[in-house]
Amino acid sequence: MTITDPAHVSVAKVLREQFQRPRPAADPHEELVRDVADYDRAFGLIDGALADELTDGEVA
Repeated sequence: MTITDPAHVSVAKVLREQFQRPRPAADPHEELVRDVADYDRAFGLIDGALADELTDGEVA
């Protein structure tokens, strides 16, 4: 015996329909911009003296 929740069936149907519809492509004119300091923090390079050493105290 299989028991099926009607709410689950309706949500699954909607999700299948959404999956079948292609999404619009990203706008090629929209640029993805990220602060370089994010990468410095991610790699542990921004830590007081080390950060000053890397930038020579200058900000771009």
